[in-house]
Amino acid sequence: MVRWSRATVARWATCAIVLVTTLVGCAPPNQPARSTEGGQTSAPVERKPKVLTIAEDSEPQIVVTGMGFRINRPLRNSVQHHLATFDNRGEVLPQLAVELPSQAKGTWVVRPDGTMQTRYSLRRNVTWHDGTPLTARDFVFAWQVCMDPELPIESRVVARQIARIDTPDDYTLVIEWANLYASAHAITNDDLGPMPSHLLRSSYEDDKEQFWRSPYWTREFVGVGPYRMTEWQPGSSIQLDAYEHFYAGRANIDRIVIRFASSPETIIAQLLAGSADFSGSSAVGFDELSYVRREWEKNGLKPTVIVGTGAWRHVWVQHRDPVVRELIDPRVKQGLMYALDRPALSEALSEGLGPVSDTIVPPDDARWEWVKDSVVRYPHDLRRAEQHFTEAGLRRGADGVYVASSGARMVLPQWVNAGPQNEREVAITADQWKTFGVLTEQTPLSRSQIGDRRLRAGFPALYHTSLPNVNVEAFETRFHSNQCPTEANGWTGQNYGCYLNPAADQITERLTTSIDPDEQRRLHQALVKLHTEELPMLPLYFVAELTVARQGITGVKGRSKPEGDATWNIQEWNIE
Repeated sequence: MVRWSRATVARWATCAIVLVTTLVGCAPPNQPARSTEGGQTSAPVERKPKVLTIAEDSEPQIVVTGMGFRINRPLRNSVQHHLATFDNRGEVLPQLAVELPSQAKGTWVVRPDGTMQTRYSLRRNVTWHDGTPLTARDFVFAWQVCMDPELPIESRVVARQIARIDTPDDYTLVIEWANLYASAHAITNDDLGPMPSHLLRSSYEDDKEQFWRSPYWTREFVGVGPYRMTEWQPGSSIQLDAYEHFYAGRANIDRIVIRFASSPETIIAQLLAGSADFSGSSAVGFDELSYVRREWEKNGLKPTVIVGTGAWRHVWVQHRDPVVRELIDPRVKQGLMYALDRPALSEALSEGLGPVSDTIVPPDDARWEWVKDSVVRYPHDLRRAEQHFTEAGLRRGADGVYVASSGARMVLPQWVNAGPQNEREVAITADQWKTFGVLTEQTPLSRSQIGDRRLRAGFPALYHTSLPNVNVEAFETRFHSNQCPTEANGWTGQNYGCYLNPAADQITERLTTSIDPDEQRRLHQALVKLHTEELPMLPLYFVAELTVARQGITGVKGRSKPEGDATWNIQEWNIE
């Protein structure tokens, strides 16, 4: 994500405003004519529709995901719904399903052999945007398409774990699972679509190449969301109108226009000029949205501003033969944590709005209540940092720098993916550790170096990185020993520091298959306690994410977790 100084943002915005001020909204529809007191009919009274304009930095290649293309989440969330969705606290909510499967209600059955069954009852008042009723067959068809090896489906995370789907009637899905899957009640992605079988099945069965290239996936998309696509102008914009027969009631805003901008600078200019109301683009970061917010407020406006947590910033510790052997000692890692002033780091990088991280779970996640009392915390305390180093057998040299057991000064290479924000983070942490007596060498990795998996896996000491989504799969892929990058797996594992702990593996495996909420809570607590004691990675902070919309837009609750987009409830938004 590109970061600019405030001066740069202002300069670009000033230049771009001239280009966008001529942009106009959509023409309002007419209302029926009214009679006057004399019986004559007056001219039709025009009602100006409520129009929300969203500025995005690129034109979508496809509407739904799983097909190898980057999607536009405001578009996807507006025109398509799924069995469930995540809210801004990470809670799962039913969408097309009447309710989520539950063991207590008998709609989620776990068998002794490790297989499962979930039963979903579908809402009976859902129709596709062409008026055809949604049925269970549309989910079965989507699953068949997703599992077809002849189609270039990018993600089959959920679909591949399903053994069979039965449809005892048009509004019931009985899903047979081949294995235990803790998120079987949270099917929020496109693995089960739904897809309109009445529109697509014949094309799929006749010619899969034609099916895959069908304009349905873009300009002729028909979904079951609160908005229907009414116009797609290539290179310009997409128009969505509220679907009158949406199952939860007509959306509050009449029309959404998604406008494609040529650059992030243009998005900023559109927001400042009033020709855009909101942007969900990841290309517009914290600094830029902060600038837009301040400019609006300078002009007496009161925009909607929600601060949430984004990616988890942390430092991987190399456990596979680090350049300084003492680094794998938990006492040394704990000392490094005490030596960091992370509130100052957050203040420098995000005006203090990015919460300091003590563990992988952010404070605005519903699971924080589960783990907050199990976290081992490391406030900035140089005395305690020195105490831990001393207990690990480390001493300072005559120049105040700690000396490793090899007799050499303690110098820790710090790697980070190149980028202004990342490099500022490394520079600040390096200065703080230097003050304590630990020297570092800062190495930004180029794009080609990041792509070299073997090189990346061999970082010599510390590697600053991010985790975008905090979910059960994140625990499995980041902490389990089978995710250690090796030559055998093509250096593809995401346990970058090759942290190996059988106890952690056991908890992680149970967590990814646990169905009972009480057990999940206990497992989260146990895993967080273990990780914050042993520190396979050093937690830094959560990236502050701003959700900013112009004055008058209501109903915005912030980005969903773990998927990270504020439009998850766009049907509830309104314009006052």
